[in-house]
Amino acid sequence: MHQRTVAYLDRITAADLDRELDEPQWNPRPTAGVRLVSVLGDCLQHVGQVAYVRGLIEERRWFRA
Repeated sequence: MHQRTVAYLDRITAADLDRELDEPQWNPRPTAGVRLVSVLGDCLQHVGQVAYVRGLIEERRWFRA
């Protein structure tokens, strides 16, 4: 997935990012760039959640016990 994402981002243009999406429930309608940032934000939140759970499992602490 990482390789496919990098390949996509390498070929995307400013015009592609400015393309308005057919999402009439939003006013104004989002652009592809806005949606891309939204997806990236969600991914970053999930990475943080996974890191938190991993820390719980591995009993990592912010302080010495």
